[in-house]
Amino acid sequence: MQHTDFSHSSYRQMLQSFLDAGYSFNRFTEAEDLLKTEKPFVLLRHDIDFETAAALEMAKIESEMGIRSTFFFLTRSTFYNPFSIQGTCHIRNILDLGHTLGLHFDCASYREAQTEHDLGKACRQEVEMLEKWFSETVDAVSYHRPSEAAMSSCAAVTEPRPHTYLPLFTRDITYRSDSRGLWANGHPLESETWHARKPMHILVHPIWWRSDPSEPIDTLHDFSQRMHDSQELEIARNCKVFRTGQFANVLNE
Repeated sequence: MQHTDFSHSSYRQMLQSFLDAGYSFNRFTEAEDLLKTEKPFVLLRHDIDFETAAALEMAKIESEMGIRSTFFFLTRSTFYNPFSIQGTCHIRNILDLGHTLGLHFDCASYREAQTEHDLGKACRQEVEMLEKWFSETVDAVSYHRPSEAAMSSCAAVTEPRPHTYLPLFTRDITYRSDSRGLWANGHPLESETWHARKPMHILVHPIWWRSDPSEPIDTLHDFSQRMHDSQELEIARNCKVFRTGQFANVLNE
């Protein structure tokens, strides 16, 4: 299995390997108690940086395999809106499949925040928005593009919810991430932790995983083009001035 083979089929193969080895897939709030049992488990997590459609595809794959994971959504994203018609539909479908709702919190969005108390207040506000809109509990928080300070901080900002970079999740439990479209620290199934059947925390970004594998830069170029096409279509839907050429009959589609 290549480190850059980020296809849906290779994703299924990885998950099936964990299932065959007796791993369970659990929530972050269950990790501390599970460690005491010495049974193998996976904390499977998705940070949604770019689009909700790709997240739904991963959610369906996991659901078909009887697997549940946690999906962390931004509330202040430039690329998607969890409260839009499309965003809400995708996320509700993900939750209906039995997955867990998490907040993807971007500290950089609050440059005016001077203290952990200020960031904590902002974090709680974002949690409240997600919980009220989707009528689901947010179990945990994942930082978006975390700074070194955030990575090493205590849980003060996200309390009473844990954040995914606490030592419990990144030191006591082996952590692997597909950030930048590759397994920087090696594929999870090639780790000593896997061979010893020990717990793992795996971060998967749905943007990288496709029907057919592609280079990360090509994947992003494709996403950029789809974003452009989608925005032009929405402009036409919202303004008659733009309904010319290929968009002349957009409302009749």
